[in-house]
Amino acid sequence: MSENLLVPNSTMTIIGTCATLCFIIPIITLIAYKKNTGVKLKPFVYGLIMFLAFALGVEQILHAVVLAIDTPVSRFLANHMLAYCIYGAVAAAVCEEFGRLIGFKLLGVKETDKKASVMYGIGHGGAECLAVGAYSLFTTLIYATLLNSQGYDAFVNAGGPEQASYLASLADSIINTNPYLFFISVFERVVALVLQISLSFIVYKSVKEKDSKHFFYIALGIHFVFDFFAALYQVGVIKNLIVEEAVLAAMAVGVAVFAVKVFKKTEE
Repeated sequence: MSENLLVPNSTMTIIGTCATLCFIIPIITLIAYKKNTGVKLKPFVYGLIMFLAFALGVEQILHAVVLAIDTPVSRFLANHMLAYCIYGAVAAAVCEEFGRLIGFKLLGVKETDKKASVMYGIGHGGAECLAVGAYSLFTTLIYATLLNSQGYDAFVNAGGPEQASYLASLADSIINTNPYLFFISVFERVVALVLQISLSFIVYKSVKEKDSKHFFYIALGIHFVFDFFAALYQVGVIKNLIVEEAVLAAMAVGVAVFAVKVFKKTEE
């Protein structure tokens, strides 16, 4: 019977496993770091809230205004891939890094040390891991379950004629995706978590030390480059997913090495 399923049980298991991993990785990271450092949870909560407010709030509102509304700007960006990638990277960098900056201001730098800044990064990156990774994969698992229980035609027509095209595209995407590619989404979230922790400390340093204001612009630049490269894959300029992920991972490791060196030289 499983051979007749649109989404095989083996694929369902992989999706569920990957969704679970995206859910538990930030939690394990949080528990391990708190146990080893004794840092309070307050910075974690601030990091989580600032990601939700700025990455999923302000940034999405900006996209709705710039991209969704039919204007000369939205038409220009839709027809010029390079400009679209630049816009997307700038929007992500500015919204998230200013959100991080505001987060540290609200948290109170005088009450926050460098170890707490890492906890803030776990909150920021953990929220992304949950919202982008776990939520997306659990949603995919639900759609895959519906596909198997309802059948292709019933699934596509469930939302009426106006939703049929979208649901057909969604169904085809789930059915045709190589199941092992779902593991790449877990790898992406781990890379992003490392990057978010590193950027959080870099921004913290810019707030903590009067002569280190330039570190905020370093964080902006790093975030822009990272997202710009990712956008190049999304629009098809970079066609090999493995190459894209390898480059992003190498970049994240490089940023982490830089952040650790700065971390060691920074006073409590």
